[in-house]
Amino acid sequence: MAKKHSTLKSLISALVILALCFTMFVGTTFAWFTDSVTSSNNIIKSGTLDVGMYWLEGDEDPASTTWNDASTGAIFNNDLWEPGYVEAKHVKIANEGTLAFRYALHIVPNGTVDILADVIDVYYIEGATQITRDMLAAATPVGTLRDIINEADGAVHGILLPAGATVTAPDEEVGEVTATIAFKMQESAGNDYQNKSIGTDFSVQLLATQYIFEEDSFDKEYDKEAMLPSVETSTIEGGESIEAGNVTVTLPSDASEAEYTLKVDSQQEEKDADGKTTYSLNIDLLKDGVKAPSGVEYDVDINLGKNVFINTLIHNGDPITDYTYNPTNNVVSFKTTSFSPFEVVYTDPIIKVSSVEELQTTLNEIKTSAKQQIPGELGNKSYREEVIIVLEDDIVIDSTTKFMYTDGNGAPLHFYGVKGILDLNGHNITVSSDALVNGKAYANAVLLIQYSNIDIIGEGSIIAENKSIPVYGWANSTVNIYSGNYITNAYERNESAVYVNNPTVMINVYGGSYNDSEYAFNVHDNCGTTTTIVLHEGITYDTYLKNGTTDVTQSDINKGRIVVAEGCELVTTDGVNLVVKK
Repeated sequence: MAKKHSTLKSLISALVILALCFTMFVGTTFAWFTDSVTSSNNIIKSGTLDVGMYWLEGDEDPASTTWNDASTGAIFNNDLWEPGYVEAKHVKIANEGTLAFRYALHIVPNGTVDILADVIDVYYIEGATQITRDMLAAATPVGTLRDIINEADGAVHGILLPAGATVTAPDEEVGEVTATIAFKMQESAGNDYQNKSIGTDFSVQLLATQYIFEEDSFDKEYDKEAMLPSVETSTIEGGESIEAGNVTVTLPSDASEAEYTLKVDSQQEEKDADGKTTYSLNIDLLKDGVKAPSGVEYDVDINLGKNVFINTLIHNGDPITDYTYNPTNNVVSFKTTSFSPFEVVYTDPIIKVSSVEELQTTLNEIKTSAKQQIPGELGNKSYREEVIIVLEDDIVIDSTTKFMYTDGNGAPLHFYGVKGILDLNGHNITVSSDALVNGKAYANAVLLIQYSNIDIIGEGSIIAENKSIPVYGWANSTVNIYSGNYITNAYERNESAVYVNNPTVMINVYGGSYNDSEYAFNVHDNCGTTTTIVLHEGITYDTYLKNGTTDVTQSDINKGRIVVAEGCELVTTDGVNLVVKK
């Protein structure tokens, strides 16, 4: 019995110890190795993008005068403009925040821009400087007020880093920038410009957006898509238009009246290694505050602000093939049933020339390249080289000029293999009377156009004093004449200001004036009944038309090789001048 009692006692003791062990585990943890580091004062806080604009009178010293805040009132404010009047202001743009930004300053009219904008010259002097009337007289204007208003990228634009930052690219500036801006009404403005205005008023609008300067974990490219916005709201109806920034949207004719908002976000242009620039923009149209209905066809105009050659027009990744481009106002036009985003891919190969030698060198280089690229018969037009030629001075072609041929059957300016724009830019091309050989013309054309696609724009004249033809369409070409004066007293063989000798040539005449001792336009007999010259609305000429050896009368103009555009007719204004009108 004593042994059993001892065993039971030992078992009870073990159970008690086990129970105590379980009790100890309740409310305790395992003792793993541990250590800790605390990072205090972490911050997630946005920077500030804060732009300021200030102004002073142009005759004040910017260094010793308190600047006015432009957001509190008008910078330019005068309603008694007259020829010679000048209004000059100093303008300062300041980065008052902690983030870099891209900015653009626009002149935004409220209402119709009248002809007054054409006779107000704009002067821009970098760095605000106390100026005098004499200093301004010695300066050169950057353009007219209309030119500045039409600048799609803004009258002034740039990149401004915050104070204390270090410049990393050539276009960047730090802290603030200043300039002196002056408007001057041309002394030559006559009575036609009285009681005119630049809209009911206008705004000097400064827009700013993020710029690729600050860096994140990867690079500083995260805000490269940042765009400068432009917004316009207006109540319009069918057939009417709304405009924001450089974009105009026209409603279909059957649209009902409503409040429309057009918002345009334009992205900075990017140029690739091949010289092609991609201009990206988002266009959004709202109707009564909600997205305008899709499936409705809207007309869209985008003002690119400069002469270009469009390579591709893209909407939501898909190309738009049905579009037009007008080089006289730099507007690309198309139709769309939906909005945002769009891309215009273009090149702008501008060559400025100020002498006949420079122009001939340019054309001869293109011709040599074209002949090398296309062997045999030159009927393929794919070799055209794109070029925008801008005249910087009057060009005189005289007896010292080298001509394409020396037998009297050629031209000093041979457009061969060119896809181009010729901008007269207010200058003249003149074949003088001494450019003769043995009493007859040294050449029968001023511009000889072959295997080319040419747009002629800008005010100016092509004058053939030696009986040459200003514009001669030779073979496999399209010529669009938008403006200019074309004057000749062409000799009997081809007698006209504009002449076509081949059915593979098409000349569209959209504008300009045409003077000739006999005929304004003429087409050679070998063109048969092929239409080769189309006269569009708005042109004026003071002589008659000719198809080869046959005079063209007003009654039978659309039966031959010279026709008026669809919906147009010839109208005699004073018994002499003929105008094409709708």
